[in-house]
Amino acid sequence: MINNLTVRRLATLGLATSAGLWLAGCNDGNTAPPVPVPAPPPVVPAPPPAPVPVPMTSVTLSGRVIDQPIPNATVVATVADQSFSTVADGDGNYRLPITLPTAQAASTLMVVATGTGAQSTVQLVSLPGSLATVASDAGADGVLMAAENIRANVTHVSTAEAVLVMELAGGATPSGQDQLDMAKRQLDPVQLFDLAATIKLIVDTADYELPAGVTNTLAFAQNTAVRTDYIEEIQANAPERLEQAKQDTISSADAVPATTASDIPAKLYAAVINSDARVSANSFNAAAAFTFAAGGTGSYYDATGFTATRWSLTGNQIGVVLNQPITSTGFPTVDTDGDGNPDRQVRADTTQTGFTLTLLSDALVSVTSNFSVVYPNGEVPNEPNQTATDSATLVVPAVDFAPFLPTGFASNGGSLMSSTFVAASSGSSQFSGDIFSFGAGGTGSSRVLAKSFSWSVSAATGTLSTSFADGTTVRYDGLATDFINQDLNTAYVFAEITTPTASYVDIVKVIAPSNPLVFNAATLQGRYFLFGAGAFEAGSGFDERLMGTAIDLAADRTGFLSNDFIELDNAGNEVVFRESFADTPVGYLRWNLSETGSLVTRRVFDSTQSSGQARRSCDPDSNSNCIVWDRRELIPFGVAGNRHYWLERRQTGVNAQTAFDPNGPVSLIPRYWDKE
Repeated sequence: MINNLTVRRLATLGLATSAGLWLAGCNDGNTAPPVPVPAPPPVVPAPPPAPVPVPMTSVTLSGRVIDQPIPNATVVATVADQSFSTVADGDGNYRLPITLPTAQAASTLMVVATGTGAQSTVQLVSLPGSLATVASDAGADGVLMAAENIRANVTHVSTAEAVLVMELAGGATPSGQDQLDMAKRQLDPVQLFDLAATIKLIVDTADYELPAGVTNTLAFAQNTAVRTDYIEEIQANAPERLEQAKQDTISSADAVPATTASDIPAKLYAAVINSDARVSANSFNAAAAFTFAAGGTGSYYDATGFTATRWSLTGNQIGVVLNQPITSTGFPTVDTDGDGNPDRQVRADTTQTGFTLTLLSDALVSVTSNFSVVYPNGEVPNEPNQTATDSATLVVPAVDFAPFLPTGFASNGGSLMSSTFVAASSGSSQFSGDIFSFGAGGTGSSRVLAKSFSWSVSAATGTLSTSFADGTTVRYDGLATDFINQDLNTAYVFAEITTPTASYVDIVKVIAPSNPLVFNAATLQGRYFLFGAGAFEAGSGFDERLMGTAIDLAADRTGFLSNDFIELDNAGNEVVFRESFADTPVGYLRWNLSETGSLVTRRVFDSTQSSGQARRSCDPDSNSNCIVWDRRELIPFGVAGNRHYWLERRQTGVNAQTAFDPNGPVSLIPRYWDKE
C-alpha cells in the first residue's frame, strides 16, 4: 500500500497528478470518488499575416498629339507588356494615367498615337523614357507635361527619334533608360532632322503623300529604303520645302523644348558625325564650338576659323552673329551644264556670317547657318544670302569622351597618322595631317612638316595632349560612342587646337595600323577604291552594289579615274556598269615613285590643244606645253589586308585650266584606299 509519505515524494517529483489518477483507481473504501478532468481548450489557429503592399509607380502623361493638332487621336502607352489607352480631344490634348509595380518601372515607356477619319494614316510615336524616369520628371504632382519632358508630346520629331533609336537597338524598344540614352547619343543628327521634316510635310501638306503601299506615317518612317528614296527626291526637286519644314519645326513650342538662359552652357560643342564611314572619311570641318559669356558676348570656332561673337536668346532660339565672317574654300561637285546632274568639281568659297541654335534635346542641337557662296572661276552663279538648317550632335565631354589609344601607347609611344594645326603657306589656318612619331620619353616629331613636340596621356581620361614650340597645343579625345564603324586601325576623335591667339576644333581620323606600308612599282599596279571599297556618291545615297570611285594604275605609269553607276538596260533591268574618265584631263593621270618612296600622281593638259587625247595625255617631263594642274604625293604609312593608309599631300589649280602653284597652299590629308 502506498502511504502518505510515498504520495509526498511523488508530488515532489512532479508526478502528483499521475499518482492521483493511479490512486483513484484503487478504492479501498477510504478514498474520495474520482474527480473529473476537464478537456483541454480547443487550439485556435493564428490569423494569417497581413499582406505586404506591393510598391507601385504612378504617373499621368499630359501631352499633345501634334504636328498640326491631330484631333481625337487614339493614344496607347505600352510599358513592361502592359498597355494603357485614352482618346485625345479635338485639339490633340490627351491625359493618360499609368500605374505599374515599381519592380517594372525600369522598363521603357512607348507612346503611339493614331489619327482618325481623314487623318487615319497619321501614326506617331514617342519614347519619353523609362517609367521611373518619367515619374521623376513629373515631380511632386505626378503629372508629366511637355515643359518637364518634351516627349510627352507625340510629334514628328519624337517619331523620327524613336524610329532611329529602335533601329540602333535592333528593331526593339530599348530595354531601359541607359540603353535609350546610349542610342540617342549614337543618332545621325542629319538623318533625324531630314526624317522629321519629311514626316511633317506628309502630315501637313497635300503636296506630299505616303508612297503606294505604305499605310501610315510610322510605317513610312520604319521602312529605311522607302524613306531614303523619298527624302532624296525632295532634296533633289524641292530642297526649299524641306528647309521650310525644318524652320517650322524649330519654331514649334510643341515639338522643341523651351530654352532659358540657364540652359545655355558656357561652352557648347556641336558635331555633324555621319554614321557612314565612307562619308566621314572624306569630310572636314565636322565640328564647331560656341562660347557664351554674360552680357551677350562669346566666340565661335571650327576647323577653319575663330572669331568673337554676339549672341541673344529669342524664344527657344539662340542667335549668334560673327564679329568677323569666316571664309573657307572647298571643291564641291556641281551641275555646270544645266542638266540637273552634278558633273564637275569646282572651287567654292563659303563665307559664314552667323548661326541660329535650337536645343532639340540633351543630345541634339539644330544649327541654321547664314552664309554666302562664291564660285571664283564662274562655273556656276554665286549664291548670296543662303540659309541651311541641320541638326548636330551635342558633344558633352563628361559623357562622350573616352580613351582611344592602342594598349601600351602611354608608356611606349608609337606612330600615328592624324591631323594637327599648322599655318599653310598662304597664311590661312587649317587642320593639316602628318605622320607623328611619339617617343617613349614624352617627346616626338612629325615626318612631313618636321615639327617637334612634347606629349602626354592622361591616366584619368585617356586624353592625348601634344605641345609644339610655337605655343600650339592639341588635345585629342576619343568618342565614347562608336559613331563610325570603320575599321580596327582607325579612330575618329574630337580634336581641339589652341594657339596663342585662337582655337580650332574638328572630328579627325587617328590611324594606327600594325604593319608598315612600302611602295613597290610592280606591286602598285592595279585598281584602288578611293575612301574604301563601297559607294561614295554624295547626295545620292548608297547602294551596296556600287563600289565607288576608283583609280587604275597601269604598268606604263599612266592611270585613270572611273566610277560605277546603275542604269536600265533595254529590258528594263538594272545593270551596274563602270565608266572610265580616261579621255578627260580630269580623269587621266600619270604616276611615278619618288626618290623618298612616295607615289606621285599628276593630272595634266596640253595648253596648245583644245580637246581630245592630245590635250589630256601629254607628258610634262618632255613637253613644255604640258601643264600639271593637280599634283598629289601619297606618303606611305601602313597596310591592313587590302586597305592602304597614306598621307596625301595635294596642290591643285583649277580643273584642267590653270597650273598648280608649287609655292601655293598645300593640303595634307590622312587617306585610305582599298586595293581590288
